[in-house]
This record gives sequence, structure tokens and C-alpha cells, in this order.
Amino acid sequence: MNNGIDEALRDGVQAHDFEHLFRTEECELQLGGSDQWGNITAGIELIGRRNGTPAHGLVLPLLTTSSGAKFGKSEGGNVWLDPAKTSPYKFYQFWLNTEDLDLERLLKMFTFEPLERIAELLHAHAADPGKRRAHRVLAQAMTDRIHGEPVTKRVMAASEVLFGGGDLRSADPETLAVVAGEVATIVVPAARLGSGLSLIDALVESGLASSKADAKRGIQGQGFSINGEKVGAADRVLTLADVIAGRFIALQKGRRNFALIRID
Repeated sequence: MNNGIDEALRDGVQAHDFEHLFRTEECELQLGGSDQWGNITAGIELIGRRNGTPAHGLVLPLLTTSSGAKFGKSEGGNVWLDPAKTSPYKFYQFWLNTEDLDLERLLKMFTFEPLERIAELLHAHAADPGKRRAHRVLAQAMTDRIHGEPVTKRVMAASEVLFGGGDLRSADPETLAVVAGEVATIVVPAARLGSGLSLIDALVESGLASSKADAKRGIQGQGFSINGEKVGAADRVLTLADVIAGRFIALQKGRRNFALIRID
């Protein structure tokens, strides 16, 4: 089929959907993006012919990126409001990684910041892009609205742990639980720690090291950390004394690669 026939079929199917909802659920209004105008007007016309009653449609401008791509479930890299499909952490990171060219428009569209404040944020970003102050305001506003302020605070704390060098030992259980949902996490019985778990074994099991030899080389080069503290002894074992926030041990390779041990 060519694109024209495909579009005509879609219009027809969605028109019947609208007419069915009109008859069975008394649905008189269909709301959609501007790209759905043809589908909606086809449904309005079908309802009028079959039922002799007017129906209505309302379309809104599509939200697109600077490249012209639309936000939507049919696009790659989309986000969902449902935390089971897009975790609050990934939701926050999505907005934090907004392209600079989209930033002003999204701040004006999705936040309640005064225009003067937005202008200040954009000026500050132009002066020091690395701090991403404007992006953080957007990400926090969106995550607050969808998932609530308490969740946003935990997500921001987890982001600080993973990317900002936050103090792992001071992180609370809720923050580390967010981190556990985003990095490799292995579950270890408390009894196994009671007798001491080889750090080398833990690094291999967590995926931070490809083999025991790789783990040993990395430890000797001080490339691994336990709860944020460098370790240089290849015979190091993990015990219950290493547990933080009541049930976690954080393993780290370099600055950006994390894994967690969750004590069961």
C-alpha cells in the first residue's frame, strides 16, 4: 500500500472509533494533536451522516523538538507518565538532557516561572552551560508535576550520587533504592556477608569487572571504590560493616560506573 491509502484507512478506522464512542458513550468531543485533524473531521462527518447529530473536534499544535520531531509514543526515546514504563529518575533525566535550542520554549510552556526569571536562567546558561541551571529548573518542574515533590527530591539526590559526586554514606535508603533501579544490582544474603564476601567476586558478579583478573588489576590500580572510598587491597572482603543505609553496599568503577549490592 502507498502512504495515501494507508492514511485513508487510518482516517476511516479512527472515524468509526469516534462514531462508536458517540453512540455507546455519548462522546461528543474528540481532542487531539493538529496531525489528527483529518481523523477527527472524518469522525465528525460520519457521526452526522449516521446519527443526524453534530459532534465536535478540538486540535492543539504539536509539541515538537527544534529538529521538527514530535513528542509521542511512536517516536524513539519517548517518555511515559506511568512510572512503570518510565521511571521518575529517567523522566527527570529526559528533561535534564533537553537540547539547548528547545530550552526556552519548553520553560515557557511547561513551567510557571515568570518570563524575567526564564530570561535570567537562559542568560546564566549561556554564560556557564556546564551547570545546566535552566535544564534543572525544567526537569524539576516537570517531575514535581507528574510524580510529586517527595519523589523528585529522591530522584535529584540519586542523580547527585550518580553524577555529582554526592556522599554515598549520607544517602538515605529511599535515595539508594532509586539508584538501585537504575544501575546493576545484585542481591546477597546477609549470611554471606557474615563470613565475608570477596570484593573480587562482588565486582565480577555485579558486572563491574569482566573477570577476577580484571578485578584484581583494577583494584591494584585503585580504579574501584566501596561506598565512595578507593580500595587498593586485592584481598579486601565485604562484611556487614560495609552496609550503608541499612541494606546497601555501593561499588564504583571510575567516576560513572556504579553497581549496588542489596542485602537480603
